[in-house]
Amino acid sequence: MYMLFKDQLKKDDEENDSQKLSVKLSYFENVVDDTIDKTKNIPEIFWDHEDFTETYEHFRKYLDISKRVEILNHRLDIIKDLYDMLQNELTIQHGYKLEWIVIYLICVEVIIDIVWTIIIKGVFKWR
Repeated sequence: MYMLFKDQLKKDDEENDSQKLSVKLSYFENVVDDTIDKTKNIPEIFWDHEDFTETYEHFRKYLDISKRVEILNHRLDIIKDLYDMLQNELTIQHGYKLEWIVIYLICVEVIIDIVWTIIIKGVFKWR
């Protein structure tokens, strides 16, 4: 039902690839979180068929579902930490890119001002 394939990502450039992986990780995190939430409670079918509730509880105990859910929660916390680190890195990279754009724009403004001052005003005596 939930298929996440690596070959679905088209590697255009590193930033887009990182963003796609970030979205994919967020989706995976939500799927796992929903699945864990579903296993914590007694399924709705047992509200209608109370005879099977005791059997369900025995199977839960036998399969050690509580411990498995705890392990999955721990792993999900690790995935969330990795996701937060990835998001932070993408934000920093985007900030660096914006800083360089501002630096280039300032340089262009300085060059235009120099050209205007020296060539247009100085050579052509235009005010």
